[in-house]
Amino acid sequence: MSMLRVYQLIITPSSLCGVKIWIFIFVHVFLQQRFFMVNWYSFSVINFWKLLRNIL
Repeated sequence: MSMLRVYQLIITPSSLCGVKIWIFIFVHVFLQQRFFMVNWYSFSVINFWKLLRNIL
């Protein structure tokens, strides 16, 4: 299984939902190795502030 084939599978799913699932899997697998928790925490904080700003 070549890397190009993997990218083709990631880039060309049938629907946008498929794209989101592939991106989630890709991010989860690669980032969790080292700094997934740090990134997830930062991501949550940023989303929290965006949510607050939208509400207020």
